[in-house]
Amino acid sequence: MNLADEALSGRTLRRESYAKLVALIYDAITNGLPEAQILKFAVPASKGLED
Repeated sequence: MNLADEALSGRTLRRESYAKLVALIYDAITNGLPEAQILKFAVPASKGLED
């Protein structure tokens, strides 16, 4: 969840959207992506999940 919080940079998401972001990050981690690459896609992904 630290990566999700870092990607959000102080913004908030609804619980369901936050869970989707965490799932995306988890998938990236389990596929071996380095943290820097995960943040590169997680930041724009988090903006796409905003209402």
